[in-house]
Amino acid sequence: LEYVCASTEESRKSYEEKRALALKTNRRPRMEKLDPRPYLRLLERLDQQYPPSQRGDMLVFLSGLNEIQTLAHELRAYAAQTKRW
Repeated sequence: LEYVCASTEESRKSYEEKRALALKTNRRPRMEKLDPRPYLRLLERLDQQYPPSQRGDMLVFLSGLNEIQTLAHELRAYAAQTKRW
């Protein structure tokens, strides 16, 4: 019985250590900003493929407020420059 309990405790610790490591390595640091270039390239490609008369919307899902604000700032600048979005 003691062996089973020790094994279960070791297994729980191992799981918790692996989970903590996975959480630590899978998250971006908070100070790292979203790279808006892939989104801007997508808009440029759409602008090249479709005439201005064919307007549409683009829906983007992001993980947090910082990412939303960063991308919104860049997309506003692009829209002001191209007058298409």
